Amino acid sequence: MNTENKTWQGIKTSYLKQVKEALQTVGHPRSKEVIDDVCSHLDQRFAELEPQQQTWENYQAIITEMDPASDYAELLGSDQTTSEKNISYKFMVLLGLISTGILLTMIILPKYIPRKEQQNETSDRNELSFDDDPRLIGDWQSIDFVNSLEVFSPSKKFWRGDLFLKNITFRPGGKTSMSFTWTKGWLRCADAKAQYYLQEIEGSEYLFMPRLSGDVTIRGRKPGYYVLVKKEQAAKKTQQKDTSDAETKAVQVALDWLKLLDQHEYGRSWDEAASFFRQALPRDRWINNMEALQKPLGGVISRNVMSKQYLTSLPGAPDGEYVVMQFNTSFENKKSAVETVTPMREKDGIWRVSGYYIK
Repeated sequence: MNTENKTWQGIKTSYLKQVKEALQTVGHPRSKEVIDDVCSHLDQRFAELEPQQQTWENYQAIITEMDPASDYAELLGSDQTTSEKNISYKFMVLLGLISTGILLTMIILPKYIPRKEQQNETSDRNELSFDDDPRLIGDWQSIDFVNSLEVFSPSKKFWRGDLFLKNITFRPGGKTSMSFTWTKGWLRCADAKAQYYLQEIEGSEYLFMPRLSGDVTIRGRKPGYYVLVKKEQAAKKTQQKDTSDAETKAVQVALDWLKLLDQHEYGRSWDEAASFFRQALPRDRWINNMEALQKPLGGVISRNVMSKQYLTSLPGAPDGEYVVMQFNTSFENKKSAVETVTPMREKDGIWRVSGYYIK
């Protein structure tokens, strides 16, 4: 993220740009009024922050409270076919208060009146007392946003856009790094409350954190959910993915390099090997060794990966990134052989073979 987007002005400008682009799709004559009113509300929310509260996390919290930019276009679009006298209630909520000077704050943080079908998920009960939830305490990182818990899949991201909420810390005593407070099972932002859910899926724990937008607090809709994982878990998942990606790339590099041996292009195989390989073994010696040991084996009938292991150190080699792999290979003149190939990632980021052994 660039520095500008960490400042309040950068975050505010980015959100207003989204609202403006959304409103342009409906071309309503009152679009400018909406933009001005949204801007006024953002300025007021920023002014409410104490100097020590003026952090990137709290700026994100303000944006998180807002409706998605597309909602403004939806409401204005629905008004295109109605007269000013018959403006819908939704549209009045958005624009009718402008003439009286009441800011958009009433849209974002009103007292919520739950619908019957939603009373299990949201509540306006202020009597909720603090109840500890040790599983919630810690640093969490957003990985997805879903409109219902059922659609989430650890292997496939549901939300294709950027996530407004990047991370949040839940602290003992019901406090957080943002404007939310919490008690076991519930999150609260001003007078609005909604349930959060902790679920274990495929051996990992996920937090489903409701987004308390105007859709929930005004229109009574079910909330969407940010999906978060503990930061240490996110780091582990990232490392596992990086390791898997490295192994995939290394296997392909090894197979491409082995094709040169199959075609008896021993000089070219030396040229395309890692610098560590070339420094350890002169080109002529490598060619002579392959002419004597590998060429008599004949053509390759089959070659399959037996194992692969990502390592960061090897005996007698500099520290770095290596993938040691073994292939079960069948040649015309040797039905079963084991080829050990060790690609390494060099300083330029490219994987090249640093070692080869056959038995």
